[in-house]
Amino acid sequence: MKISDVSQSPLIAGRNQSSDSSPAGGTNFAAILQSHLRGATATNSATAVNAATIPNVTTSAHLRLESLGITQTTIATLDSFSAALGNTALKVEELEPYISALENNVVAMLSLKERLPSQDPLSKILEEVASVSYLATAKYHRGDYNI
Repeated sequence: MKISDVSQSPLIAGRNQSSDSSPAGGTNFAAILQSHLRGATATNSATAVNAATIPNVTTSAHLRLESLGITQTTIATLDSFSAALGNTALKVEELEPYISALENNVVAMLSLKERLPSQDPLSKILEEVASVSYLATAKYHRGDYNI
């Protein structure tokens, strides 16, 4: 199915609709969609101007890949730690490798976050994953997982 124009709205048989008014008791979705599309175009052009005027904002690909890698590793460690917590056969001391890995990853993530621009979305992801990891390690050290 090919959509040729968003502003064209098909008329339903038996209803009187004008192009300016909304259906009885409803909303004119074509007008809302059109206004959002105009807003997105204006935002995209404003972003392009901002990016062109600030040349030092670009982040190296190596830094971004390293940040993504440590984030994925930490999430996998958190997942394994969660599974280990669910295993009642494990002793609390056997959780220590997970905790030390999470602590090392938190330090690495915070170091990488410092090198990223503050407005970079990856910076926020690093901060959130580091926060969750820190919370898990703090609970372990506090004794929340002792039975």
